[in-house]
This record gives sequence, structure tokens and C-alpha cells, in this order.
Amino acid sequence: MGYIKDENHLINFINKTLSLNPGVINYEEMLDRETYIDLIYCKNLADKFTWDLKHDPQLLEHEKVIEWLRKNNSIGYLTIPSNLEHIITAEFSGELKKLRGLSGVYSFWNKTQPLYIGVSIDISSRAVASFGEKFDKYKRPVYFRYITTKTTTDAAVLEVYFIGKLKPALNGTAKYKDGLTLKIDPEYEFSNPILCNRIKNGKNKT
Repeated sequence: MGYIKDENHLINFINKTLSLNPGVINYEEMLDRETYIDLIYCKNLADKFTWDLKHDPQLLEHEKVIEWLRKNNSIGYLTIPSNLEHIITAEFSGELKKLRGLSGVYSFWNKTQPLYIGVSIDISSRAVASFGEKFDKYKRPVYFRYITTKTTTDAAVLEVYFIGKLKPALNGTAKYKDGLTLKIDPEYEFSNPILCNRIKNGKNKT
């Protein structure tokens, strides 16, 4: 049985590491707690990660944790959950493989309107998880579009910008009612749309 028992145990271990190493870790370079769960706990790497964290508290910083993930083969492989294997198209799966380890903004659309916009330091794993959470039983075509960024800070800014500008239905955009006056020049553009899901009986409703 592993040392880390659940998600809260991992977060408590991270918090303990922070309290025992004041001034050692750059807080501005840390990821949010949910990301550690997505990239570490959900990939069954928590025991090894916490062991290595004891020896190098700076492993909590963005660049170091990404390098650690690469060395431990959790970036570079795309796993499609079994409940999605019969739904996801080959085109969507193939595009996700190209995005392994890349940060940026990802989105899901119907033919013309955005349904959901998200952000991740690893678009590949997070996009497939979001698709499963929101669209695994969706009966209409869903299209995937994305923007890769040089830094995670760039990605976080673009996520808020595009949620405010496009107001996707599933993002809960009540706080963005007053419209967007800010402009980014040149404007970032999402990739061409890629169909995510197979629709039974060929009924591609719009």
C-alpha cells in the first residue's frame, strides 16, 4: 500500500513541506493545488514525488516539477480513459498527443460557439479529462481548439481574457456580464477546430 492515502494527504504533505522550508521555495513559481492532484496524484506518482520532495523542496516550482514529470514518464504518454475510448475520434486523440507537456488555453465548441474554456500546464492530459467531465454523454458534435503559450502566466491571462470575451456557456460567466474593453494586439487565435466525439448513427446535430 502506498504512503500517500488520498488527495488531501498529498496536499497536506505539500503544505508541511512549505512550512518546513521557509524562504527556500519561490511561491510565485508554484502551481495551484488542483494541478498537483491532476499531474501527480491522479497519475499514481504521489509516493515517488513526496519521497523526492523531501530531498528537494524546490520540486514544487513549475519548471522543476515539469522536468520531474518528464523524467518519470508522466508527460509523453496519453492515456484515454476506458469510458471514452469509443467516443473520442482519432483526430482528437492524435492532436492531444502533439500537445503533451505544452501549456496553454484549450476550448470546446459547437460548430460556431464556445462551450468551455480552460487552462493547463499540460493541455493534453487536462483537455481529455475536461472532455470526459463535461461531454462524455453529449449527443452533439464537440470541437476542440487551443492556443499554446510560452509560459503558464501567459496561459492564465489568456484564459480570463477569452472567457470574458467569448462567455462560454459552461464556464459560469456571471461575473463577466459587463463586457470586455481590453484588447490584445496582435489578437491570439485558437487553432482550427477538431471534432472530438463520434456521434452514433451519424447524426451530427448542430
